[in-house]
Amino acid sequence: LHNVLAVVLVANAGLALFWHLTNGRFQQFLPRPHGFFDQAILQARFYLNGIFKNGEHPFSKTYRQKLNPLQQISYFGLLNVLLPFQIITGALMWGVQQWPEIANMLGGLPYLAPFHTLIAWLFATFVVAHIYLTTTGESVEGDIRAMITGWENVPVHEAH
Repeated sequence: LHNVLAVVLVANAGLALFWHLTNGRFQQFLPRPHGFFDQAILQARFYLNGIFKNGEHPFSKTYRQKLNPLQQISYFGLLNVLLPFQIITGALMWGVQQWPEIANMLGGLPYLAPFHTLIAWLFATFVVAHIYLTTTGESVEGDIRAMITGWENVPVHEAH
């Protein structure tokens, strides 16, 4: 089951990469350097305090910019750091009999297995946080639908 899920994860990642590169939407996931730190602090304050006081969300979604700074850095790290490391460590553990020299260069199973497990826990934490954050919006059902499908209904005046 674990290996089947790994193949599904890699196939999904490959298809998602192809989709985002061919339609240009990958730019949604790139943090903008200008003012990023200040914007991330503003967003963090909202998540830590403002969200509980019905504060106004510091960033509005637009057609070109759907993710706030913390979402951008989270997805950027998840897709460009954690996912590749998860795939590499998993492949090395799976193929340790075929490529023992490569696995041993990285410390062998005593280092690869805990690192692979840590990344799995980070993915699980991301999923739990994602599910929690769907409950903080105006509509739980709408946010969960948007999380699963990737599409969200927004009023026309907010779409552009």
